[in-house]
Amino acid sequence: MIMVKLSTMVLLVLSMLLLCASTVLADIPPGDTAHIRDQVVLIENAVNRGDAGPIINLLSPNARPNLRRGVEKRVEGKSILFEQRITSYQDLGDNRVKVEGTFAAQGAGWHVSGFSNYFVFEKIDDSWLLVDTDFHNALGAGFIWTAYGGVVGVAIIVLMLIPIGFWAFLSWQRRSREQAILYGLLDSYSGQGLDASALSADSSEGLSHRQGIVRRLVRFFFGGDIGYIHVRGLNYELVSVRVAMRPRRSSSLSLAAGPLSYQSSRAELPVEYHFIVRTNVDDKSAFSARLKRQAEGLVRRQTVGLTWTGGRLAETLNSQADLSSDLMRFLSTGDQIRVVADQPSSAVRIVLILPAEVRRQSFLIFSRSEFNQRYPRQGQLDVINRIAGIARSGELSTHQ
Repeated sequence: MIMVKLSTMVLLVLSMLLLCASTVLADIPPGDTAHIRDQVVLIENAVNRGDAGPIINLLSPNARPNLRRGVEKRVEGKSILFEQRITSYQDLGDNRVKVEGTFAAQGAGWHVSGFSNYFVFEKIDDSWLLVDTDFHNALGAGFIWTAYGGVVGVAIIVLMLIPIGFWAFLSWQRRSREQAILYGLLDSYSGQGLDASALSADSSEGLSHRQGIVRRLVRFFFGGDIGYIHVRGLNYELVSVRVAMRPRRSSSLSLAAGPLSYQSSRAELPVEYHFIVRTNVDDKSAFSARLKRQAEGLVRRQTVGLTWTGGRLAETLNSQADLSSDLMRFLSTGDQIRVVADQPSSAVRIVLILPAEVRRQSFLIFSRSEFNQRYPRQGQLDVINRIAGIARSGELSTHQ
């Protein structure tokens, strides 16, 4: 019963469409449609000969302005293969008929087909003359860009926005982690009874409050200080956090049994704690220092010593024997320390790098991720504060 009703409805719709089509054709006498069809064939042959004359002679006195010039420009003397197909006739009234169809055209280095065009004819005396058309607009390589240029432009913009959007998402994810770690470190300082408070990146007490909109965008996409912890009573004044986008080491495990699958991955993501010392930085290279490990063993490498490389600050740190022994006790494998001069901000940054662990697990359509960061331990903070005191005093080794 349902199929019978559906078939009846389809037949009714088709009957209405055929009735409408026959009504449109019924308004145009068969002799007129044949005459109009002959005029379209005349246009087709003229294009294939590269002769605009017959088409110009076919123009009505009421033809659209500039139509003559457009036809001459695209047809006269051109080597074009043109094929026109008529799909419908429409009576516009006032002795005018609109012909719609599809075409195929080919020239030197270009080819189009399947696009639609139209011709508008009007009857003057016993002749059907051309009033308007757009067939000539497609005769040339420029039509391809006109037809597809918008789509291509949108596709290019989308292709550009996809990586930008992906990078923006990664940047937002990194900034969210940095903020969480920064406020977690602030709680740690407060728990130790230190006088510490949070500062925004634009605070006048920070280092980036004078940056313009361009530098702020660069800071968002490529990393920078998102904010600070202002610490009082220590040799460093500000603390900032930066998280890398790419993991330093990674490992994964995959298991599959038929349609069931399980995946687990582990990665180390470096987290940089920047302890900032305000001081006069006349010689940028003098305040550079990087801690290197001295290891022994072929299979299982063990750290047997530490040494600083860099400028005069590195030489001064190497002369502190007790500092090296403390670093040996408080630094784990993978932890790093370096000192860099931030000359534009008149500051020195002591960077402590502690790798965080990122774990991801997925089963079927379910997934879970964990980000386990490590905060600086008290012993590490004491060492950082001693290094900050040396950098702040400016009493660096003069040995070259």
